[in-house]
Amino acid sequence: MIGLFNPGIQKRDLAYGSRAFSPKGLTTSGDQYGKIQDAITRITAAGPTARKRAALVLPAGDIEISQPIVVPEFTDFIQVDGSRIVYTGTIRNQAVVTAGGLSVGMERGGKYQGINVYVQSTGHHYWPTWAGGTVDLDKFAAFRLRNSDAFYLHVRMTEGFPIGLQLFPAPAAATGGLSSVSYGRIDIEDSYLFKVGVDLRGNTGDAFVNQNTFFCGNFSPTSGVTYAGSVYGIRFSKENASSYSGQNNNTFVSPCFQLGTNVAAANWSPSLLVYPGRRYYYQGRVYIAASQGTVGTTGPTHTSDSAANGAVTLWYEDVLRRCPLLFDSAGAWTKIITARRESGIGPAIILRNPGTVPNTGAATEFE
Repeated sequence: MIGLFNPGIQKRDLAYGSRAFSPKGLTTSGDQYGKIQDAITRITAAGPTARKRAALVLPAGDIEISQPIVVPEFTDFIQVDGSRIVYTGTIRNQAVVTAGGLSVGMERGGKYQGINVYVQSTGHHYWPTWAGGTVDLDKFAAFRLRNSDAFYLHVRMTEGFPIGLQLFPAPAAATGGLSSVSYGRIDIEDSYLFKVGVDLRGNTGDAFVNQNTFFCGNFSPTSGVTYAGSVYGIRFSKENASSYSGQNNNTFVSPCFQLGTNVAAANWSPSLLVYPGRRYYYQGRVYIAASQGTVGTTGPTHTSDSAANGAVTLWYEDVLRRCPLLFDSAGAWTKIITARRESGIGPAIILRNPGTVPNTGAATEFE
């Protein structure tokens, strides 16, 4: 790749005066969800508008919450330096923090700064266990931004979630026919322990994620995370078959990706006692045990998803797709400038059913 350009993180003016709301009596131990929800109730009562936005401001320190929070409309969300949300709750079909326009269509000019969200239980890092029941892995994100235009978003760190950052507009029908997350500047510092680092997800109808510029971003899915299948630094996706197909003209400047590395795994053998989340080699393939138990007497042969082997389920791990730079299943037109690939094996770019840039015949540009 060509020389690296690093524009740096752009701190923004946060002078809200009386329109800045912080939780009262917040401490760095125990569940603080109720105190944050109280601040959200006060913001709602204050009635912020498009011309008079409010701000929910979280102070420095680890702040434990057991339930997801939804930032009110026309309200910026600020985590000051040293602030970290520690999620201690159960797995959900929603993001831990959701912000942006939710029922009024497009919000303009929002600021979401210092986003730092961590999932406490290391067991949550074992994402194949999330696939059961009614949990949708494409819904459980650290931070989700809904209908927003001309916004600023600064992500300090997301850690331990299936989705780190998700730009996901509401269905177009819910907003009068137009719904998007667009024309934003997004500064990313670190995305760690994920299935998808950044997800640009189209929704039903004309609900798109277009014209955003992303700066920097260190994408690292490894160092303890376990998962089945493929993991992606950046993913373009669709909520369903009738969702907007595109996510066009998004630009990524100077991202850094840690791709697939050597896998530490034990050898599979007949009647072996295996443990959840640990990897096992068999004939050059890698499998992850979903629970503790004894494997069968015949080695696993599947090369996708999961299959029973003795008393346990083994997930197949495609080590050649550990963390591609970009995965496109929605036909996006995008540009990546000066991307760095730190190490590893496997393809950097995966395009499925890509769109076509007019007059070029190419769906994605690289410099």
